[in-house]
Order: sequence, then structure tokens, then C-alpha cells
Amino acid sequence: MGRPRREIFAGQVYELCIRTKFGLPFVPTQYMNALLMSVMARAQRDKKIIIHHFIWMPNHLHLIFTALDAEKCHRFYGEVQKQLTEIIKKLTGQSSLSLWKGNAASLLPIHDIDTAKHSIAYFYANPARADYVDDISLYPGFSSWEHFSSAMESNSPLLAEFSSQTPWIRTRFLSQLPAGSISEEQGEALADRWKERASRHSSLVHTLSVQPNGWMKAFGIDSQEGINEVNGDILQKITELEQEAAHKREHKLRRMRQEVEQAEQDKATASQLSPLSPHAQEELKKKKRLLEISLDSPTPLVIGREQLCLKPIDLSYIPAPSPRLVVHSVHKELREKLKKLYDLFCERCTYCYERWKLGDFSVKWPPGAIKPPPPNTCNYLAKQVAIHL
Repeated sequence: MGRPRREIFAGQVYELCIRTKFGLPFVPTQYMNALLMSVMARAQRDKKIIIHHFIWMPNHLHLIFTALDAEKCHRFYGEVQKQLTEIIKKLTGQSSLSLWKGNAASLLPIHDIDTAKHSIAYFYANPARADYVDDISLYPGFSSWEHFSSAMESNSPLLAEFSSQTPWIRTRFLSQLPAGSISEEQGEALADRWKERASRHSSLVHTLSVQPNGWMKAFGIDSQEGINEVNGDILQKITELEQEAAHKREHKLRRMRQEVEQAEQDKATASQLSPLSPHAQEELKKKKRLLEISLDSPTPLVIGREQLCLKPIDLSYIPAPSPRLVVHSVHKELREKLKKLYDLFCERCTYCYERWKLGDFSVKWPPGAIKPPPPNTCNYLAKQVAIHL
């Protein structure tokens, strides 16, 4: 499948999602958070974009940002992907690694305020929806949640900016991780050692800047009342999504209890006729054990912060296929209109490239288009003539 056409405009707000094609490499641990911060700060060093909201899940990144320049924007997520591939190779001892899903970067312009609010709330509710934690404030992975929370308490919320300095942790400072879990204390010690080595061998220190409310400028929201209202809507939506995830877990727990009770009844009935097979007995034990563990937990069926911090890098996980979006809006009419405009944009880009192949480089590409590399315009006969000459 070919890469979707992308149009990037300066001053436009975008939603970016980049996914791995397998594995859960970006574990929510101290050492991985340090690496992710270093990579993002390095990629942002020349102000390619303005970052507003982000969250790293174990196999993908969600990011809301404002583009400052089309080419720089394209280079930002390209740098992030390249550096992280090298890091995961080093940490896992892989000689080669094709980490990212084909057409990994989904870059969608945000054209309306409702879609922006929905996307931000969806980001921060992701850990609860994945049953990692029941509240975003408990998620140990790398995200801008603390910056968002602090911005809401700022006296100048639109201008609120949070900067964190970090040394550039190069891959040569890393080594293969031991097999199995790494404790939180060990992870913190690893991160400190890498930062110390980076500081000792290089003076390169980069700054990761986040402006949680800066995206609202694009939608004409600049008053404190307006900003507070938008953020209130986002918080309410996050709560709704987290509660919805909790209700799904409760339903799953009830179903598990019913299955165990039914299996116990089947066992009692079978014992009067013929005993359960060893496989059926083992399955019943597993269900009972899982149910007991879930009932003992204060938050049933939630992995929890402590266990998340112990997760090792896993490259065996295969995710379910996900659809590729080319436009995004919570409003159906606007979404259909954007799809038609996007189709026209793609048609124009195809025409321009066909003209390039004919040697016509005077054709004008549509605004915001990321131009592909120029095609080879020589034909086979011309090549043969050139060789003999």
C-alpha cells in the first residue's frame, strides 16, 4: 500500500500517530521515559513544531502539535522513528530491526475545536481503555499530562510553556538490557547513568518545550474564560471515557464469575457420570485463579502502576490491524467535505508527478504538498546510447 499524500501548512494544528508493526518496545519505565524525552528534545532542537499534548503508549505515540514548516515537520517524526529504532536495537541486542509499521505516521489536520477536544481526551484516556491504570494521573509512561494539569492552574494559560532540559543520550552510551524485569530502582539508576555519561562526553543539552494550550490560538480562543471552558470539556470527556472503561471491566468480571460458576456446575454434574478431562480441569483452575487475583485487587482487571514499571521490552506482540485515516472530524458533514477536498488534492499531486515524469518541472504543486523525490526521466534507449558514448 502506497504512502498517503500529506499536506502540511504552517500554523495548522495536527494530530500525529506513529505505530510499531510489532512488539511493545516503549515500556512505561523510568529508563524508557528518559530515552523518549531525549529523542523528542533532540528532534525538536531547531523548533520544527510546537508540541501541545502527547502520550507514549507501549507501541505508539499520540501527539497534538502546531506545524511551523512543512519540511521541518516531516523531519521531526522521521528523526524520532530513526533514533528509536536504533535505541531498541541496542537495548535488545538486535543486529537489524524493521520496527515501524508501513506508512507508520498518520498525520491528520484538525479543522474544528470539537475534534481537537475529542482527540486530546482520547489520548489521555488511552491507558484506562487499555486496562493499564484506571486514571491517567497514575500512568507511569511518558506524557504531557502533568504539563496539561499545571497549565490549567496558570494565570496566563494561553502562554503557559513548560520546558525540560535533557542531555542527548546517544546509542553508543547504551548496552543490551538483561533479560526479564528491571525494578523501578534499577530503571532509575540506568537513566541516571546514561544521562551522566551523556553529560560527561558531550555538552549537547536539548530542551523539550510543551505549550498545552497553545493550539487554541488556531481556533481564535485567547481568553482565560474560553480556555478554561475548553479544558473543562476535555477533562469531562476524559472522565467519561475512563468510567466507560471501568464499566467494561466490571462487565468482564461478572462474565468471568458466571463462567467459573457454570464450570463448577458442569464439574459437579460430570463427576456423577464421568470425570472432567485433564484439559478441562486445568482450564477451570486457570479461570478460578484469574478470578481470585482480580477480586483481590482494589482495581480488578487493571495491570496497575507497579506492574507496568516492571514490564520488559517485548518484541513478540502482534497488534490487531487498524484502519488508516486520511481525514479526521467528529462531525460527519465536515468529514465528508474534507474527504472530497483531500481526493482533489491527491488528484492534483498525481497530475504534477506525471508531469515530472515527462520532464516538465515547471508544474506547480498544490500548497502544503510534500513533494516526492524527482523521478528518473531517462528512457531505456537513452541509457544505452549514453553507455556507448
